[in-house]
Amino acid sequence: MDTYRKMTKALYRANESFAKVEGFFISISMAILTVVMTYQVITRYFLGIPATWAEEFCRYLFIWTSYIGGAYAVFHWNHIEIDLMDNIIRKRAGDPERALRVLRKVSILLVVAFLAYFLSVYSAFVQQIAAHGQKSAAMKIDMLIPMYSGIAGIVLMIIHGITLILMPEEDRGSTAEKEGKAE
Repeated sequence: MDTYRKMTKALYRANESFAKVEGFFISISMAILTVVMTYQVITRYFLGIPATWAEEFCRYLFIWTSYIGGAYAVFHWNHIEIDLMDNIIRKRAGDPERALRVLRKVSILLVVAFLAYFLSVYSAFVQQIAAHGQKSAAMKIDMLIPMYSGIAGIVLMIIHGITLILMPEEDRGSTAEKEGKAE
């Protein structure tokens, strides 16, 4: 068990590094989005000369930010959740904390399974786009650039999900407490 715990802690630290890069990317991309959209508003409404590239650029950067942000949320277990089952289990289970840990692991496993399936379907779609060599309308960039955002985000979500499944709950809890104190 000691080897398993060391392995999962190393996996969690590597995963934590991914999350730090994701957080940095999200911060920078939101700042860039703000600047470019402000530029778009000024050129469109004050100068009367809309910058078509700005709208397309913001759309694609927002898609990247959304997928990477989704992965970041999986790492921190911050997605919206409905705690109906939690309340029922707390009232009826003999050992509610153990039952909740199992429920969390099962729910993460189901999410990872869905993401793996979605990744296979989405990858096939991206291959079709690649076969056509499609370019974007305003910026004339290869459409694979925005399309890869889904693959990158889904892969990161799967990695984070697997880490959450493998990580012993007590180790994840102590790491989360340190994160909460640091903020």
